[in-house]
Amino acid sequence: MKPGNKHIEKLKSLLIGILALKTLLVEYDFRQQEGRFHEVLQSLEEAEPVEEASPPPKSSAEPSVPEKQDLRRKTKK
Repeated sequence: MKPGNKHIEKLKSLLIGILALKTLLVEYDFRQQEGRFHEVLQSLEEAEPVEEASPPPKSSAEPSVPEKQDLRRKTKK
């Protein structure tokens, strides 16, 4: 084995170690972000409970629909 090959093998080992460490750091960061997301979501749910049973409020921009009217003309007898 040439002396230069030892250095190449050491560099390869270091690069593999660096890539493994970077993967672990990315995964750790993802788990932290996921934890923060769940904390925020829970605090929002506690601040404003979701009411599933009640229908959504009507928007004031929507025109109200008049009741059906009998539009037939009354004939005189």
